[in-house]
Amino acid sequence: MIGNLYNKEAVLKCLQRKAVEKTPLPKRIEHVSGLKALQTCKFYKKTNTDDDKNGNSNANNSFRPTIEKGVFSCPLTGLDFNGKTKFVVLRPSGVVVSEKAIREAKESCEEMNDGVSLKDAPPFIPINPTGEVLEAMKEQLEKENMMKKEKKDAKKKKKKKSSDEGDNDVGEDSTNNSNKR
Repeated sequence: MIGNLYNKEAVLKCLQRKAVEKTPLPKRIEHVSGLKALQTCKFYKKTNTDDDKNGNSNANNSFRPTIEKGVFSCPLTGLDFNGKTKFVVLRPSGVVVSEKAIREAKESCEEMNDGVSLKDAPPFIPINPTGEVLEAMKEQLEKENMMKKEKKDAKKKKKKKSSDEGDNDVGEDSTNNSNKR
């Protein structure tokens, strides 16, 4: 998993078109192999009372939030999800928290992660990684795909080999039966 955020419905439509109409996936989601490659994220939506306490309330709430005032935040630290702070997705729960929350409130993160300890849980997925982190994640994804392919090919070879041996046994028995008659 690379950590990019997508609209799940749009990705599902692309996967459906790939399966039914054999159309290729768009380049930016070609790494998505199926539903198992997707993680549903659970965001904590900031309430208007958070802004009211700071005196930042607008009379007309129809304005789009600025980068400084994000719509979502970390449920533990209250940091805004605005691109300035690094956030991760906890697995298997899919809850989105800041990296600061993981460092400072491990017990609370474990509670939010369906009671799974952070040591036993699958690794976190950084949201919208850049630079070296993104490249490392792409390399890891390629390695995992190669290992899965090799395992699948080995299984096919083993199955083919066992079916070939089974055919030979049946063939020998039929010739022996015809000689006995």
